[in-house]
Amino acid sequence: YISNLVDAAIESHDILTDGVGGFVPPPPVLEKKRPVVDGRKRKRQGEESEEDEEWDAPLPTPKILNSASLITTATSSSSSSPSVQVVLLHGAAFTKQDWFDSGILQKLCKELPSVTALDLTVKATSQDFVQVYQSLVKEGVLEDEPIVVISPSASGKAIVDLASMFIKNSDNTFAPFLKAWVPVACPAVGAASQSTLTAFASLDIPILAVYGDEDVSGEKRTESLVTYAKAKEQMLKGRHPVYLDSPMEFVEVFLNFVKSL
Repeated sequence: YISNLVDAAIESHDILTDGVGGFVPPPPVLEKKRPVVDGRKRKRQGEESEEDEEWDAPLPTPKILNSASLITTATSSSSSSPSVQVVLLHGAAFTKQDWFDSGILQKLCKELPSVTALDLTVKATSQDFVQVYQSLVKEGVLEDEPIVVISPSASGKAIVDLASMFIKNSDNTFAPFLKAWVPVACPAVGAASQSTLTAFASLDIPILAVYGDEDVSGEKRTESLVTYAKAKEQMLKGRHPVYLDSPMEFVEVFLNFVKSL
């Protein structure tokens, strides 16, 4: 699975760059609108919830169907933004395609030097995630530098697991590996011990915790991160997948956070 994932990332990186780091923008995609019933958006089938970790299918085979579903993108090295590498994960009910369809991927690619969206299963462990990172570094998709990870919902499990491994085994893998973390209503935070969350603060890992104003459980997870991990918090208008409900607001908040690193 990891080998297929890395191969897909390398292929998409070659397609979206001009060979010297220049950005080749993907074709426009028509906006998809959800049907509205009684003034409210209809829920997607299988929409994420606090229990969405249990909904994940068996490990999928990463596929590149066209330029609208590519995994990795990059901007010109002339970007005036901070030199950071951003990795985008997703919750159980979504895919890397949602980063593109929402317009978030394209916007980040214009502002940052390296943005990578992965179809990493939410069942992935911290070891799985580190192995994917190391493989992408080996293949030249990522530099061997700390990354900023955005992990909506259940995808935050791998990051929480990294902190847990540090507490149990004094494994300091994630301190040099993780530059900053942006969890979006992550259920794994609720199951984490106080000592696990405190590890982020003790290792000076900056955290921006984001949640929607309609997401009660997301707010609770954010409060835990603020209390124990010294996270910054940000409420946006929307539900559990608030980054898709308020995509441009999410981008603005994220970019401001990156500039503070």
